[in-house]
Amino acid sequence: MQVETVSAELNLAQPQEIETYDATFKRFAALASYGSSARSIIAGVMSTLSAELEAARPSREGVPNDASPGGTGPRD
Repeated sequence: MQVETVSAELNLAQPQEIETYDATFKRFAALASYGSSARSIIAGVMSTLSAELEAARPSREGVPNDASPGGTGPRD
């Protein structure tokens, strides 16, 4: 059995090792979200991150529309 980790690739041959990884995978799979539930979680995270990025963006009030770097920003 081949297992990829963050920093290495493991080749497991011992039945006990394989059983340990199989049991761990099954536990993670049981906790995971799938289908519309997973899409809903992802959409919520995207919405939260978008709001946080927008809140952190410096105000452009009073800045001309073509004042972006390179002077090629959008024009209204």
